[in-house]
Amino acid sequence: MTLGTPSVLILYIGIVLLWASYGLSSVAIYTTSMDAVRPEAAGTDFTIQIVITHFSSMLIAVFSGKLGDVLGYHQLFGVEMLMSVASVLILFFVYPIRFKLWKSPGN
Repeated sequence: MTLGTPSVLILYIGIVLLWASYGLSSVAIYTTSMDAVRPEAAGTDFTIQIVITHFSSMLIAVFSGKLGDVLGYHQLFGVEMLMSVASVLILFFVYPIRFKLWKSPGN
């Protein structure tokens, strides 16, 4: 997509995928944030966490735009792909998934 002009259909698909992933990641971030608040200050803790999340997102967006101007957007997507793979690997090794056998209450 970065090597040519995309069709309108491809742009629409990209926009839908972008907003779908944003919605799903927002749910994960908000759920994680609510799990990490103190009961006596839940509103304040949640607000501070979300402000930090949104502020860092703005900084990353600006940095990505500047890096895209320097490297070119095709290379920027490659860097982002490597960062995504590194993030998944870090999560996989730092927080390994432990599967437990689910037993119904009757067992």
